[in-house]
Amino acid sequence: MDQCPRPFLGMVICATGIQDKARHPTLFRKAVELGAQTAQAFTDRVTHLVAKDHGGAKYNCALQLKIPILQPEWIIESYEVWLRGDDIDVQESLEKYRLPVFSGVILSISGITDVERRTQINRLLIQQKGVYAKELERPVKVTHLLCSGDDETDKMKYAEKFNQRKEANIHLVWEEWFWDSLEFGGRFDEGKYQVRRPRPERKSIIERSYFSYLSKHQFTCFSPLAPPSSSPTTEPESTMSLPNNADEEEELASINRIPAVTIKVWQSLLQHRGYEVSSQGRLVRSPTKPRPTKQPLEDRPPSPTGESIITKFRRVNSFAPPKQATGEIPFARSHSEPVAGPSSAAATSTLFAGIKFCALGEAKSASVKDAIERSGGSLTSEEDDADYILVRLVSGSKFFRSEMDQEQRKKYRTECWLERSIFEEKHCDPEAHVSFTPLGIEVPLPNAEKVLISFSGLDESEAYFTRRLVRALGMTLAPVFSRQATHLLCPSATGAKFNKAREWGVPVVHMGWLTEAVRTGSVPDVPAFLVASMNIDRKGKGKADDDSAMFDITNGELLLKANILPGIHTLCQA
Repeated sequence: MDQCPRPFLGMVICATGIQDKARHPTLFRKAVELGAQTAQAFTDRVTHLVAKDHGGAKYNCALQLKIPILQPEWIIESYEVWLRGDDIDVQESLEKYRLPVFSGVILSISGITDVERRTQINRLLIQQKGVYAKELERPVKVTHLLCSGDDETDKMKYAEKFNQRKEANIHLVWEEWFWDSLEFGGRFDEGKYQVRRPRPERKSIIERSYFSYLSKHQFTCFSPLAPPSSSPTTEPESTMSLPNNADEEEELASINRIPAVTIKVWQSLLQHRGYEVSSQGRLVRSPTKPRPTKQPLEDRPPSPTGESIITKFRRVNSFAPPKQATGEIPFARSHSEPVAGPSSAAATSTLFAGIKFCALGEAKSASVKDAIERSGGSLTSEEDDADYILVRLVSGSKFFRSEMDQEQRKKYRTECWLERSIFEEKHCDPEAHVSFTPLGIEVPLPNAEKVLISFSGLDESEAYFTRRLVRALGMTLAPVFSRQATHLLCPSATGAKFNKAREWGVPVVHMGWLTEAVRTGSVPDVPAFLVASMNIDRKGKGKADDDSAMFDITNGELLLKANILPGIHTLCQA
């Protein structure tokens, strides 16, 4: 029995970007003596990544999984402390030696008028070893220009001018790049946040866990066509600091993932390449299906840089992402060109035949234009001529609130309504879901920041819509359901998280609670919106009734989570 304390016990450490080949095994040897396991390849077992700089395949995988990225000094200093007999505070060492997110970044701001927000960005930038530049001037040292708003600013014009003249290489990125990088603990690729592309929504834990699950298996396979092992894999749990009761040990509710789910995911991805599930439950190439012929490299269309949730609701070809960006881009210099023009995609549906849309704000994007035209509709720049006025739920409700004409207000719809209508191939009733029309209330709601909410069991579209709505109301969505949550949204009143909510005394509400918040502009009291099988006794403990009737508002289970910065790939992304 090893009586020696090993502070790194349970860790699996991988390294990247260590140029000194002699130093690499030395680092690993010290990590092993500290109790860690090491891995040359980045797999789903890795818990910590050691890196000297930003970038690279391993770095990007760790970033997507929110795995801590640390400097080599973390191992070296910890080893010296351990060797001389002192105790190591692991959490303190992790914070001290994290690779600074913005090291080497000189950042300027454009279009952000809120002084408090600018000050906050400045403070956080400096904390992560970045440099703030108030002005963009020669000699050009700025590396990143953080942009917000709908208008092109002088700073943006000068930044592009300097780039064109090779005086600088300034990344003009949306503000979301800064916040996503900060929250995930590493620097995301600026290309996906360029201001010439539609403004993205914030990255979310849900999105991250799904896509990173696929990407990490593809990363560790020698062939992208090789199916994963049918043995269960354990997803790394996302952890986070939660508000109250910091001293209380956190207990998490989780759901086991069985191998059949893994097989189904890979089957859905690879069935068009001739794979099927065998009688033994393994993914194999079907002998009856021809092998796909590879398209010549020079003839392949460029891969789209982003896609909407709408592409996941594929019933007709109208959901296919465009091969070329044909729509209007943000900050277009010429405002004389009308939004409507020659159709960029052949109509494959008559859903919106003869119907005109006017897109406002961030809803004006190439993917929205393409989706409407593929469904037989058209875009116009004149609101009076439009049958529907389309805005984003989160950022576009301001247009709705400023509209005084009640008849014009009746035309307003959100991207959620558009996505669902195309999915169901019908004009959805705007009253069918609270997210289908813009918010007529002032947001964020008073005291919304105190709400830590979690959800589960929605179908994919409803989960996206609800996540957007929670974000718009200013509430906090949790990546992991824990006893710190203030609300659990679960109309079906079933499942592991519902059982944990009863055990912990967390109120379980149905969708009417969110609807009431939108109607009144305030956070509703819980008692009137508890699910049928949930009562709270005087001690705050949850008790179940015998009648567990399904609350059929959302067509499925629902449970909302706390303290995640929301954001997903949306229709308004290209």
